[in-house]
Amino acid sequence: MAQALINSGNVHRSTRNYDKSISDYERALTLASEVGNLKLQAACFNNMSNSYADNGDFLKSIEYLKKAQEINERLGDRAAVA
Repeated sequence: MAQALINSGNVHRSTRNYDKSISDYERALTLASEVGNLKLQAACFNNMSNSYADNGDFLKSIEYLKKAQEINERLGDRAAVA
C-alpha cells in the first residue's frame, strides 16, 4: 500500500499538484514507519523533498532531503547518499 501511495504521489507531482503529492507521500511514510521499512521511509522523504523543491519551498526541501540522507546512511546505501 505504501508503494501505491508513492506512485500516486509521483503522478500528482508530475501534474504539478504538489499538495496532493506531499499528502500521498506523508500517508505512505506513515505506513512505511508502522512496518519499519526504512528504505520506503527514505523514498518518501526524498519524494517530499522533490515536491517541495518543485513548488519553490527550498528550505523545506532541504529538511526532507536531510532526513532521507540520514536513513540512507544508516542503511549503507551509498548510491542514494551520493
